[in-house]
Amino acid sequence: MANYINLSNSLLEVDSNNRLNVEELYLFSYLWTERTYENRVKTGINFLNEDVELLKDKKQNKKRVIGTLESLKEKQLINVEEKGKMLIVTFAPHKEEGYTGVPYNKVEKLNPTGFYIYVMVAKWNDGARYSYTKWAELLDCSESTAKRAIKKAVEAGIIYKLEGGFDNGWVSTGQLKQDINTYSVKPILTSVKEEKVKKETKSVKEVAPTYKEMEFAEYKVGNWFNKDKFADNKDYDEYLYRKAQAENGDKMAERFVKHCESRIEGWLNHKNENVRSIAKDKLEKAKDRFETGKSTKEQSNSMIDRYLAQLNGEINYERIASDNKDNDWIKEWAEAN
Repeated sequence: MANYINLSNSLLEVDSNNRLNVEELYLFSYLWTERTYENRVKTGINFLNEDVELLKDKKQNKKRVIGTLESLKEKQLINVEEKGKMLIVTFAPHKEEGYTGVPYNKVEKLNPTGFYIYVMVAKWNDGARYSYTKWAELLDCSESTAKRAIKKAVEAGIIYKLEGGFDNGWVSTGQLKQDINTYSVKPILTSVKEEKVKKETKSVKEVAPTYKEMEFAEYKVGNWFNKDKFADNKDYDEYLYRKAQAENGDKMAERFVKHCESRIEGWLNHKNENVRSIAKDKLEKAKDRFETGKSTKEQSNSMIDRYLAQLNGEINYERIASDNKDNDWIKEWAEAN
């Protein structure tokens, strides 16, 4: 079982007096992982200089480690007792409620910036929503530097990013304004994307008129008339099935298909890329299923025709059903007759 560092959320809030910056959070967490059962750490400046890299240059790193220790002391998070070249670090008690649990191995595996980014995302169970302006504030750097740091963290698999969509606002450059991205320390699956963008589908304007669901009582309408939900695989299958009927002149099927296609058009042209990609993927897979089913049906019809020719008009439906018990299409046709 993994050990966890319990970081008080007050240490992570921008407006908190005890808020830790990138280097303070990393050194504090490192020291926490080195604790003995007596709740203290025996170490030294030279050892910390070798084991904790805040800066690349060793001489500058040593000064930064000393300065960061002093900062943690001033914030009353640790006490440091010097015994010759040895330092004995103890931790001040905290009675606050609200902690973010971070696995010990994240300190070992990540550099200070990567660790800080991980923690700032891990504190949110339902995903962290940060603009790049906010990231720049948290990391105490420029927005361009923050973008590079986040991109690097995502590419390294430290965090996962769900791109924000584009709203109806405009920035000064004449481009659409992008919504805030969502970040997680766990992979963000398509199902999560669907949940995130579900509410946005309410704003899609349907070009075609909306027909009442009751008109299609005999159809498997699924989510086609529920504006708060996406159409699922079965819904797309029903749409393509009714589309085939519409192409053969079925007027009711035509109206149903027109309604479905108005919703599909809205998703395929939605401002959010995730909505567009989900709708396109579902539609393409449904078409593949439909074509596969159509091919199977045509093969079955061909087999039925051969049966009829062989029997010279003397059709034994029971025999056909028995011989084709593994072929649902032929079996159903024979049993129906």
